Amino acid sequence: MKRLHNVSQKKVRELFDYHRGKLYWKKSGQGRRKNLLAGNVRDSGYTYIKINGKLYLAHRLIFLLFYGFLPVSVGHTSKKLFDDSIGNLYEIYPKRNIK
Repeated sequence: MKRLHNVSQKKVRELFDYHRGKLYWKKSGQGRRKNLLAGNVRDSGYTYIKINGKLYLAHRLIFLLFYGFLPVSVGHTSKKLFDDSIGNLYEIYPKRNIK
């Protein structure tokens, strides 16, 4: 299983509930409140979530939650960065340098 800075699918399942493209904390503690929306939207339009002092992009955590792995990059089909619903996320394949 691939990991994102030591965050596994199992850990994401332990920490969050997913509902309509958003992640919600499952448990209270460490400044978190159960059932509260996780993360903050930055100026970039992306939602970031802090886990153990590290920031993670919410859409990458959602992709990991559903598919169990993280590709090099995850994109939004609709180009709406605030829409992190699983149906709007897709794996971006790296460009290959073909000679």
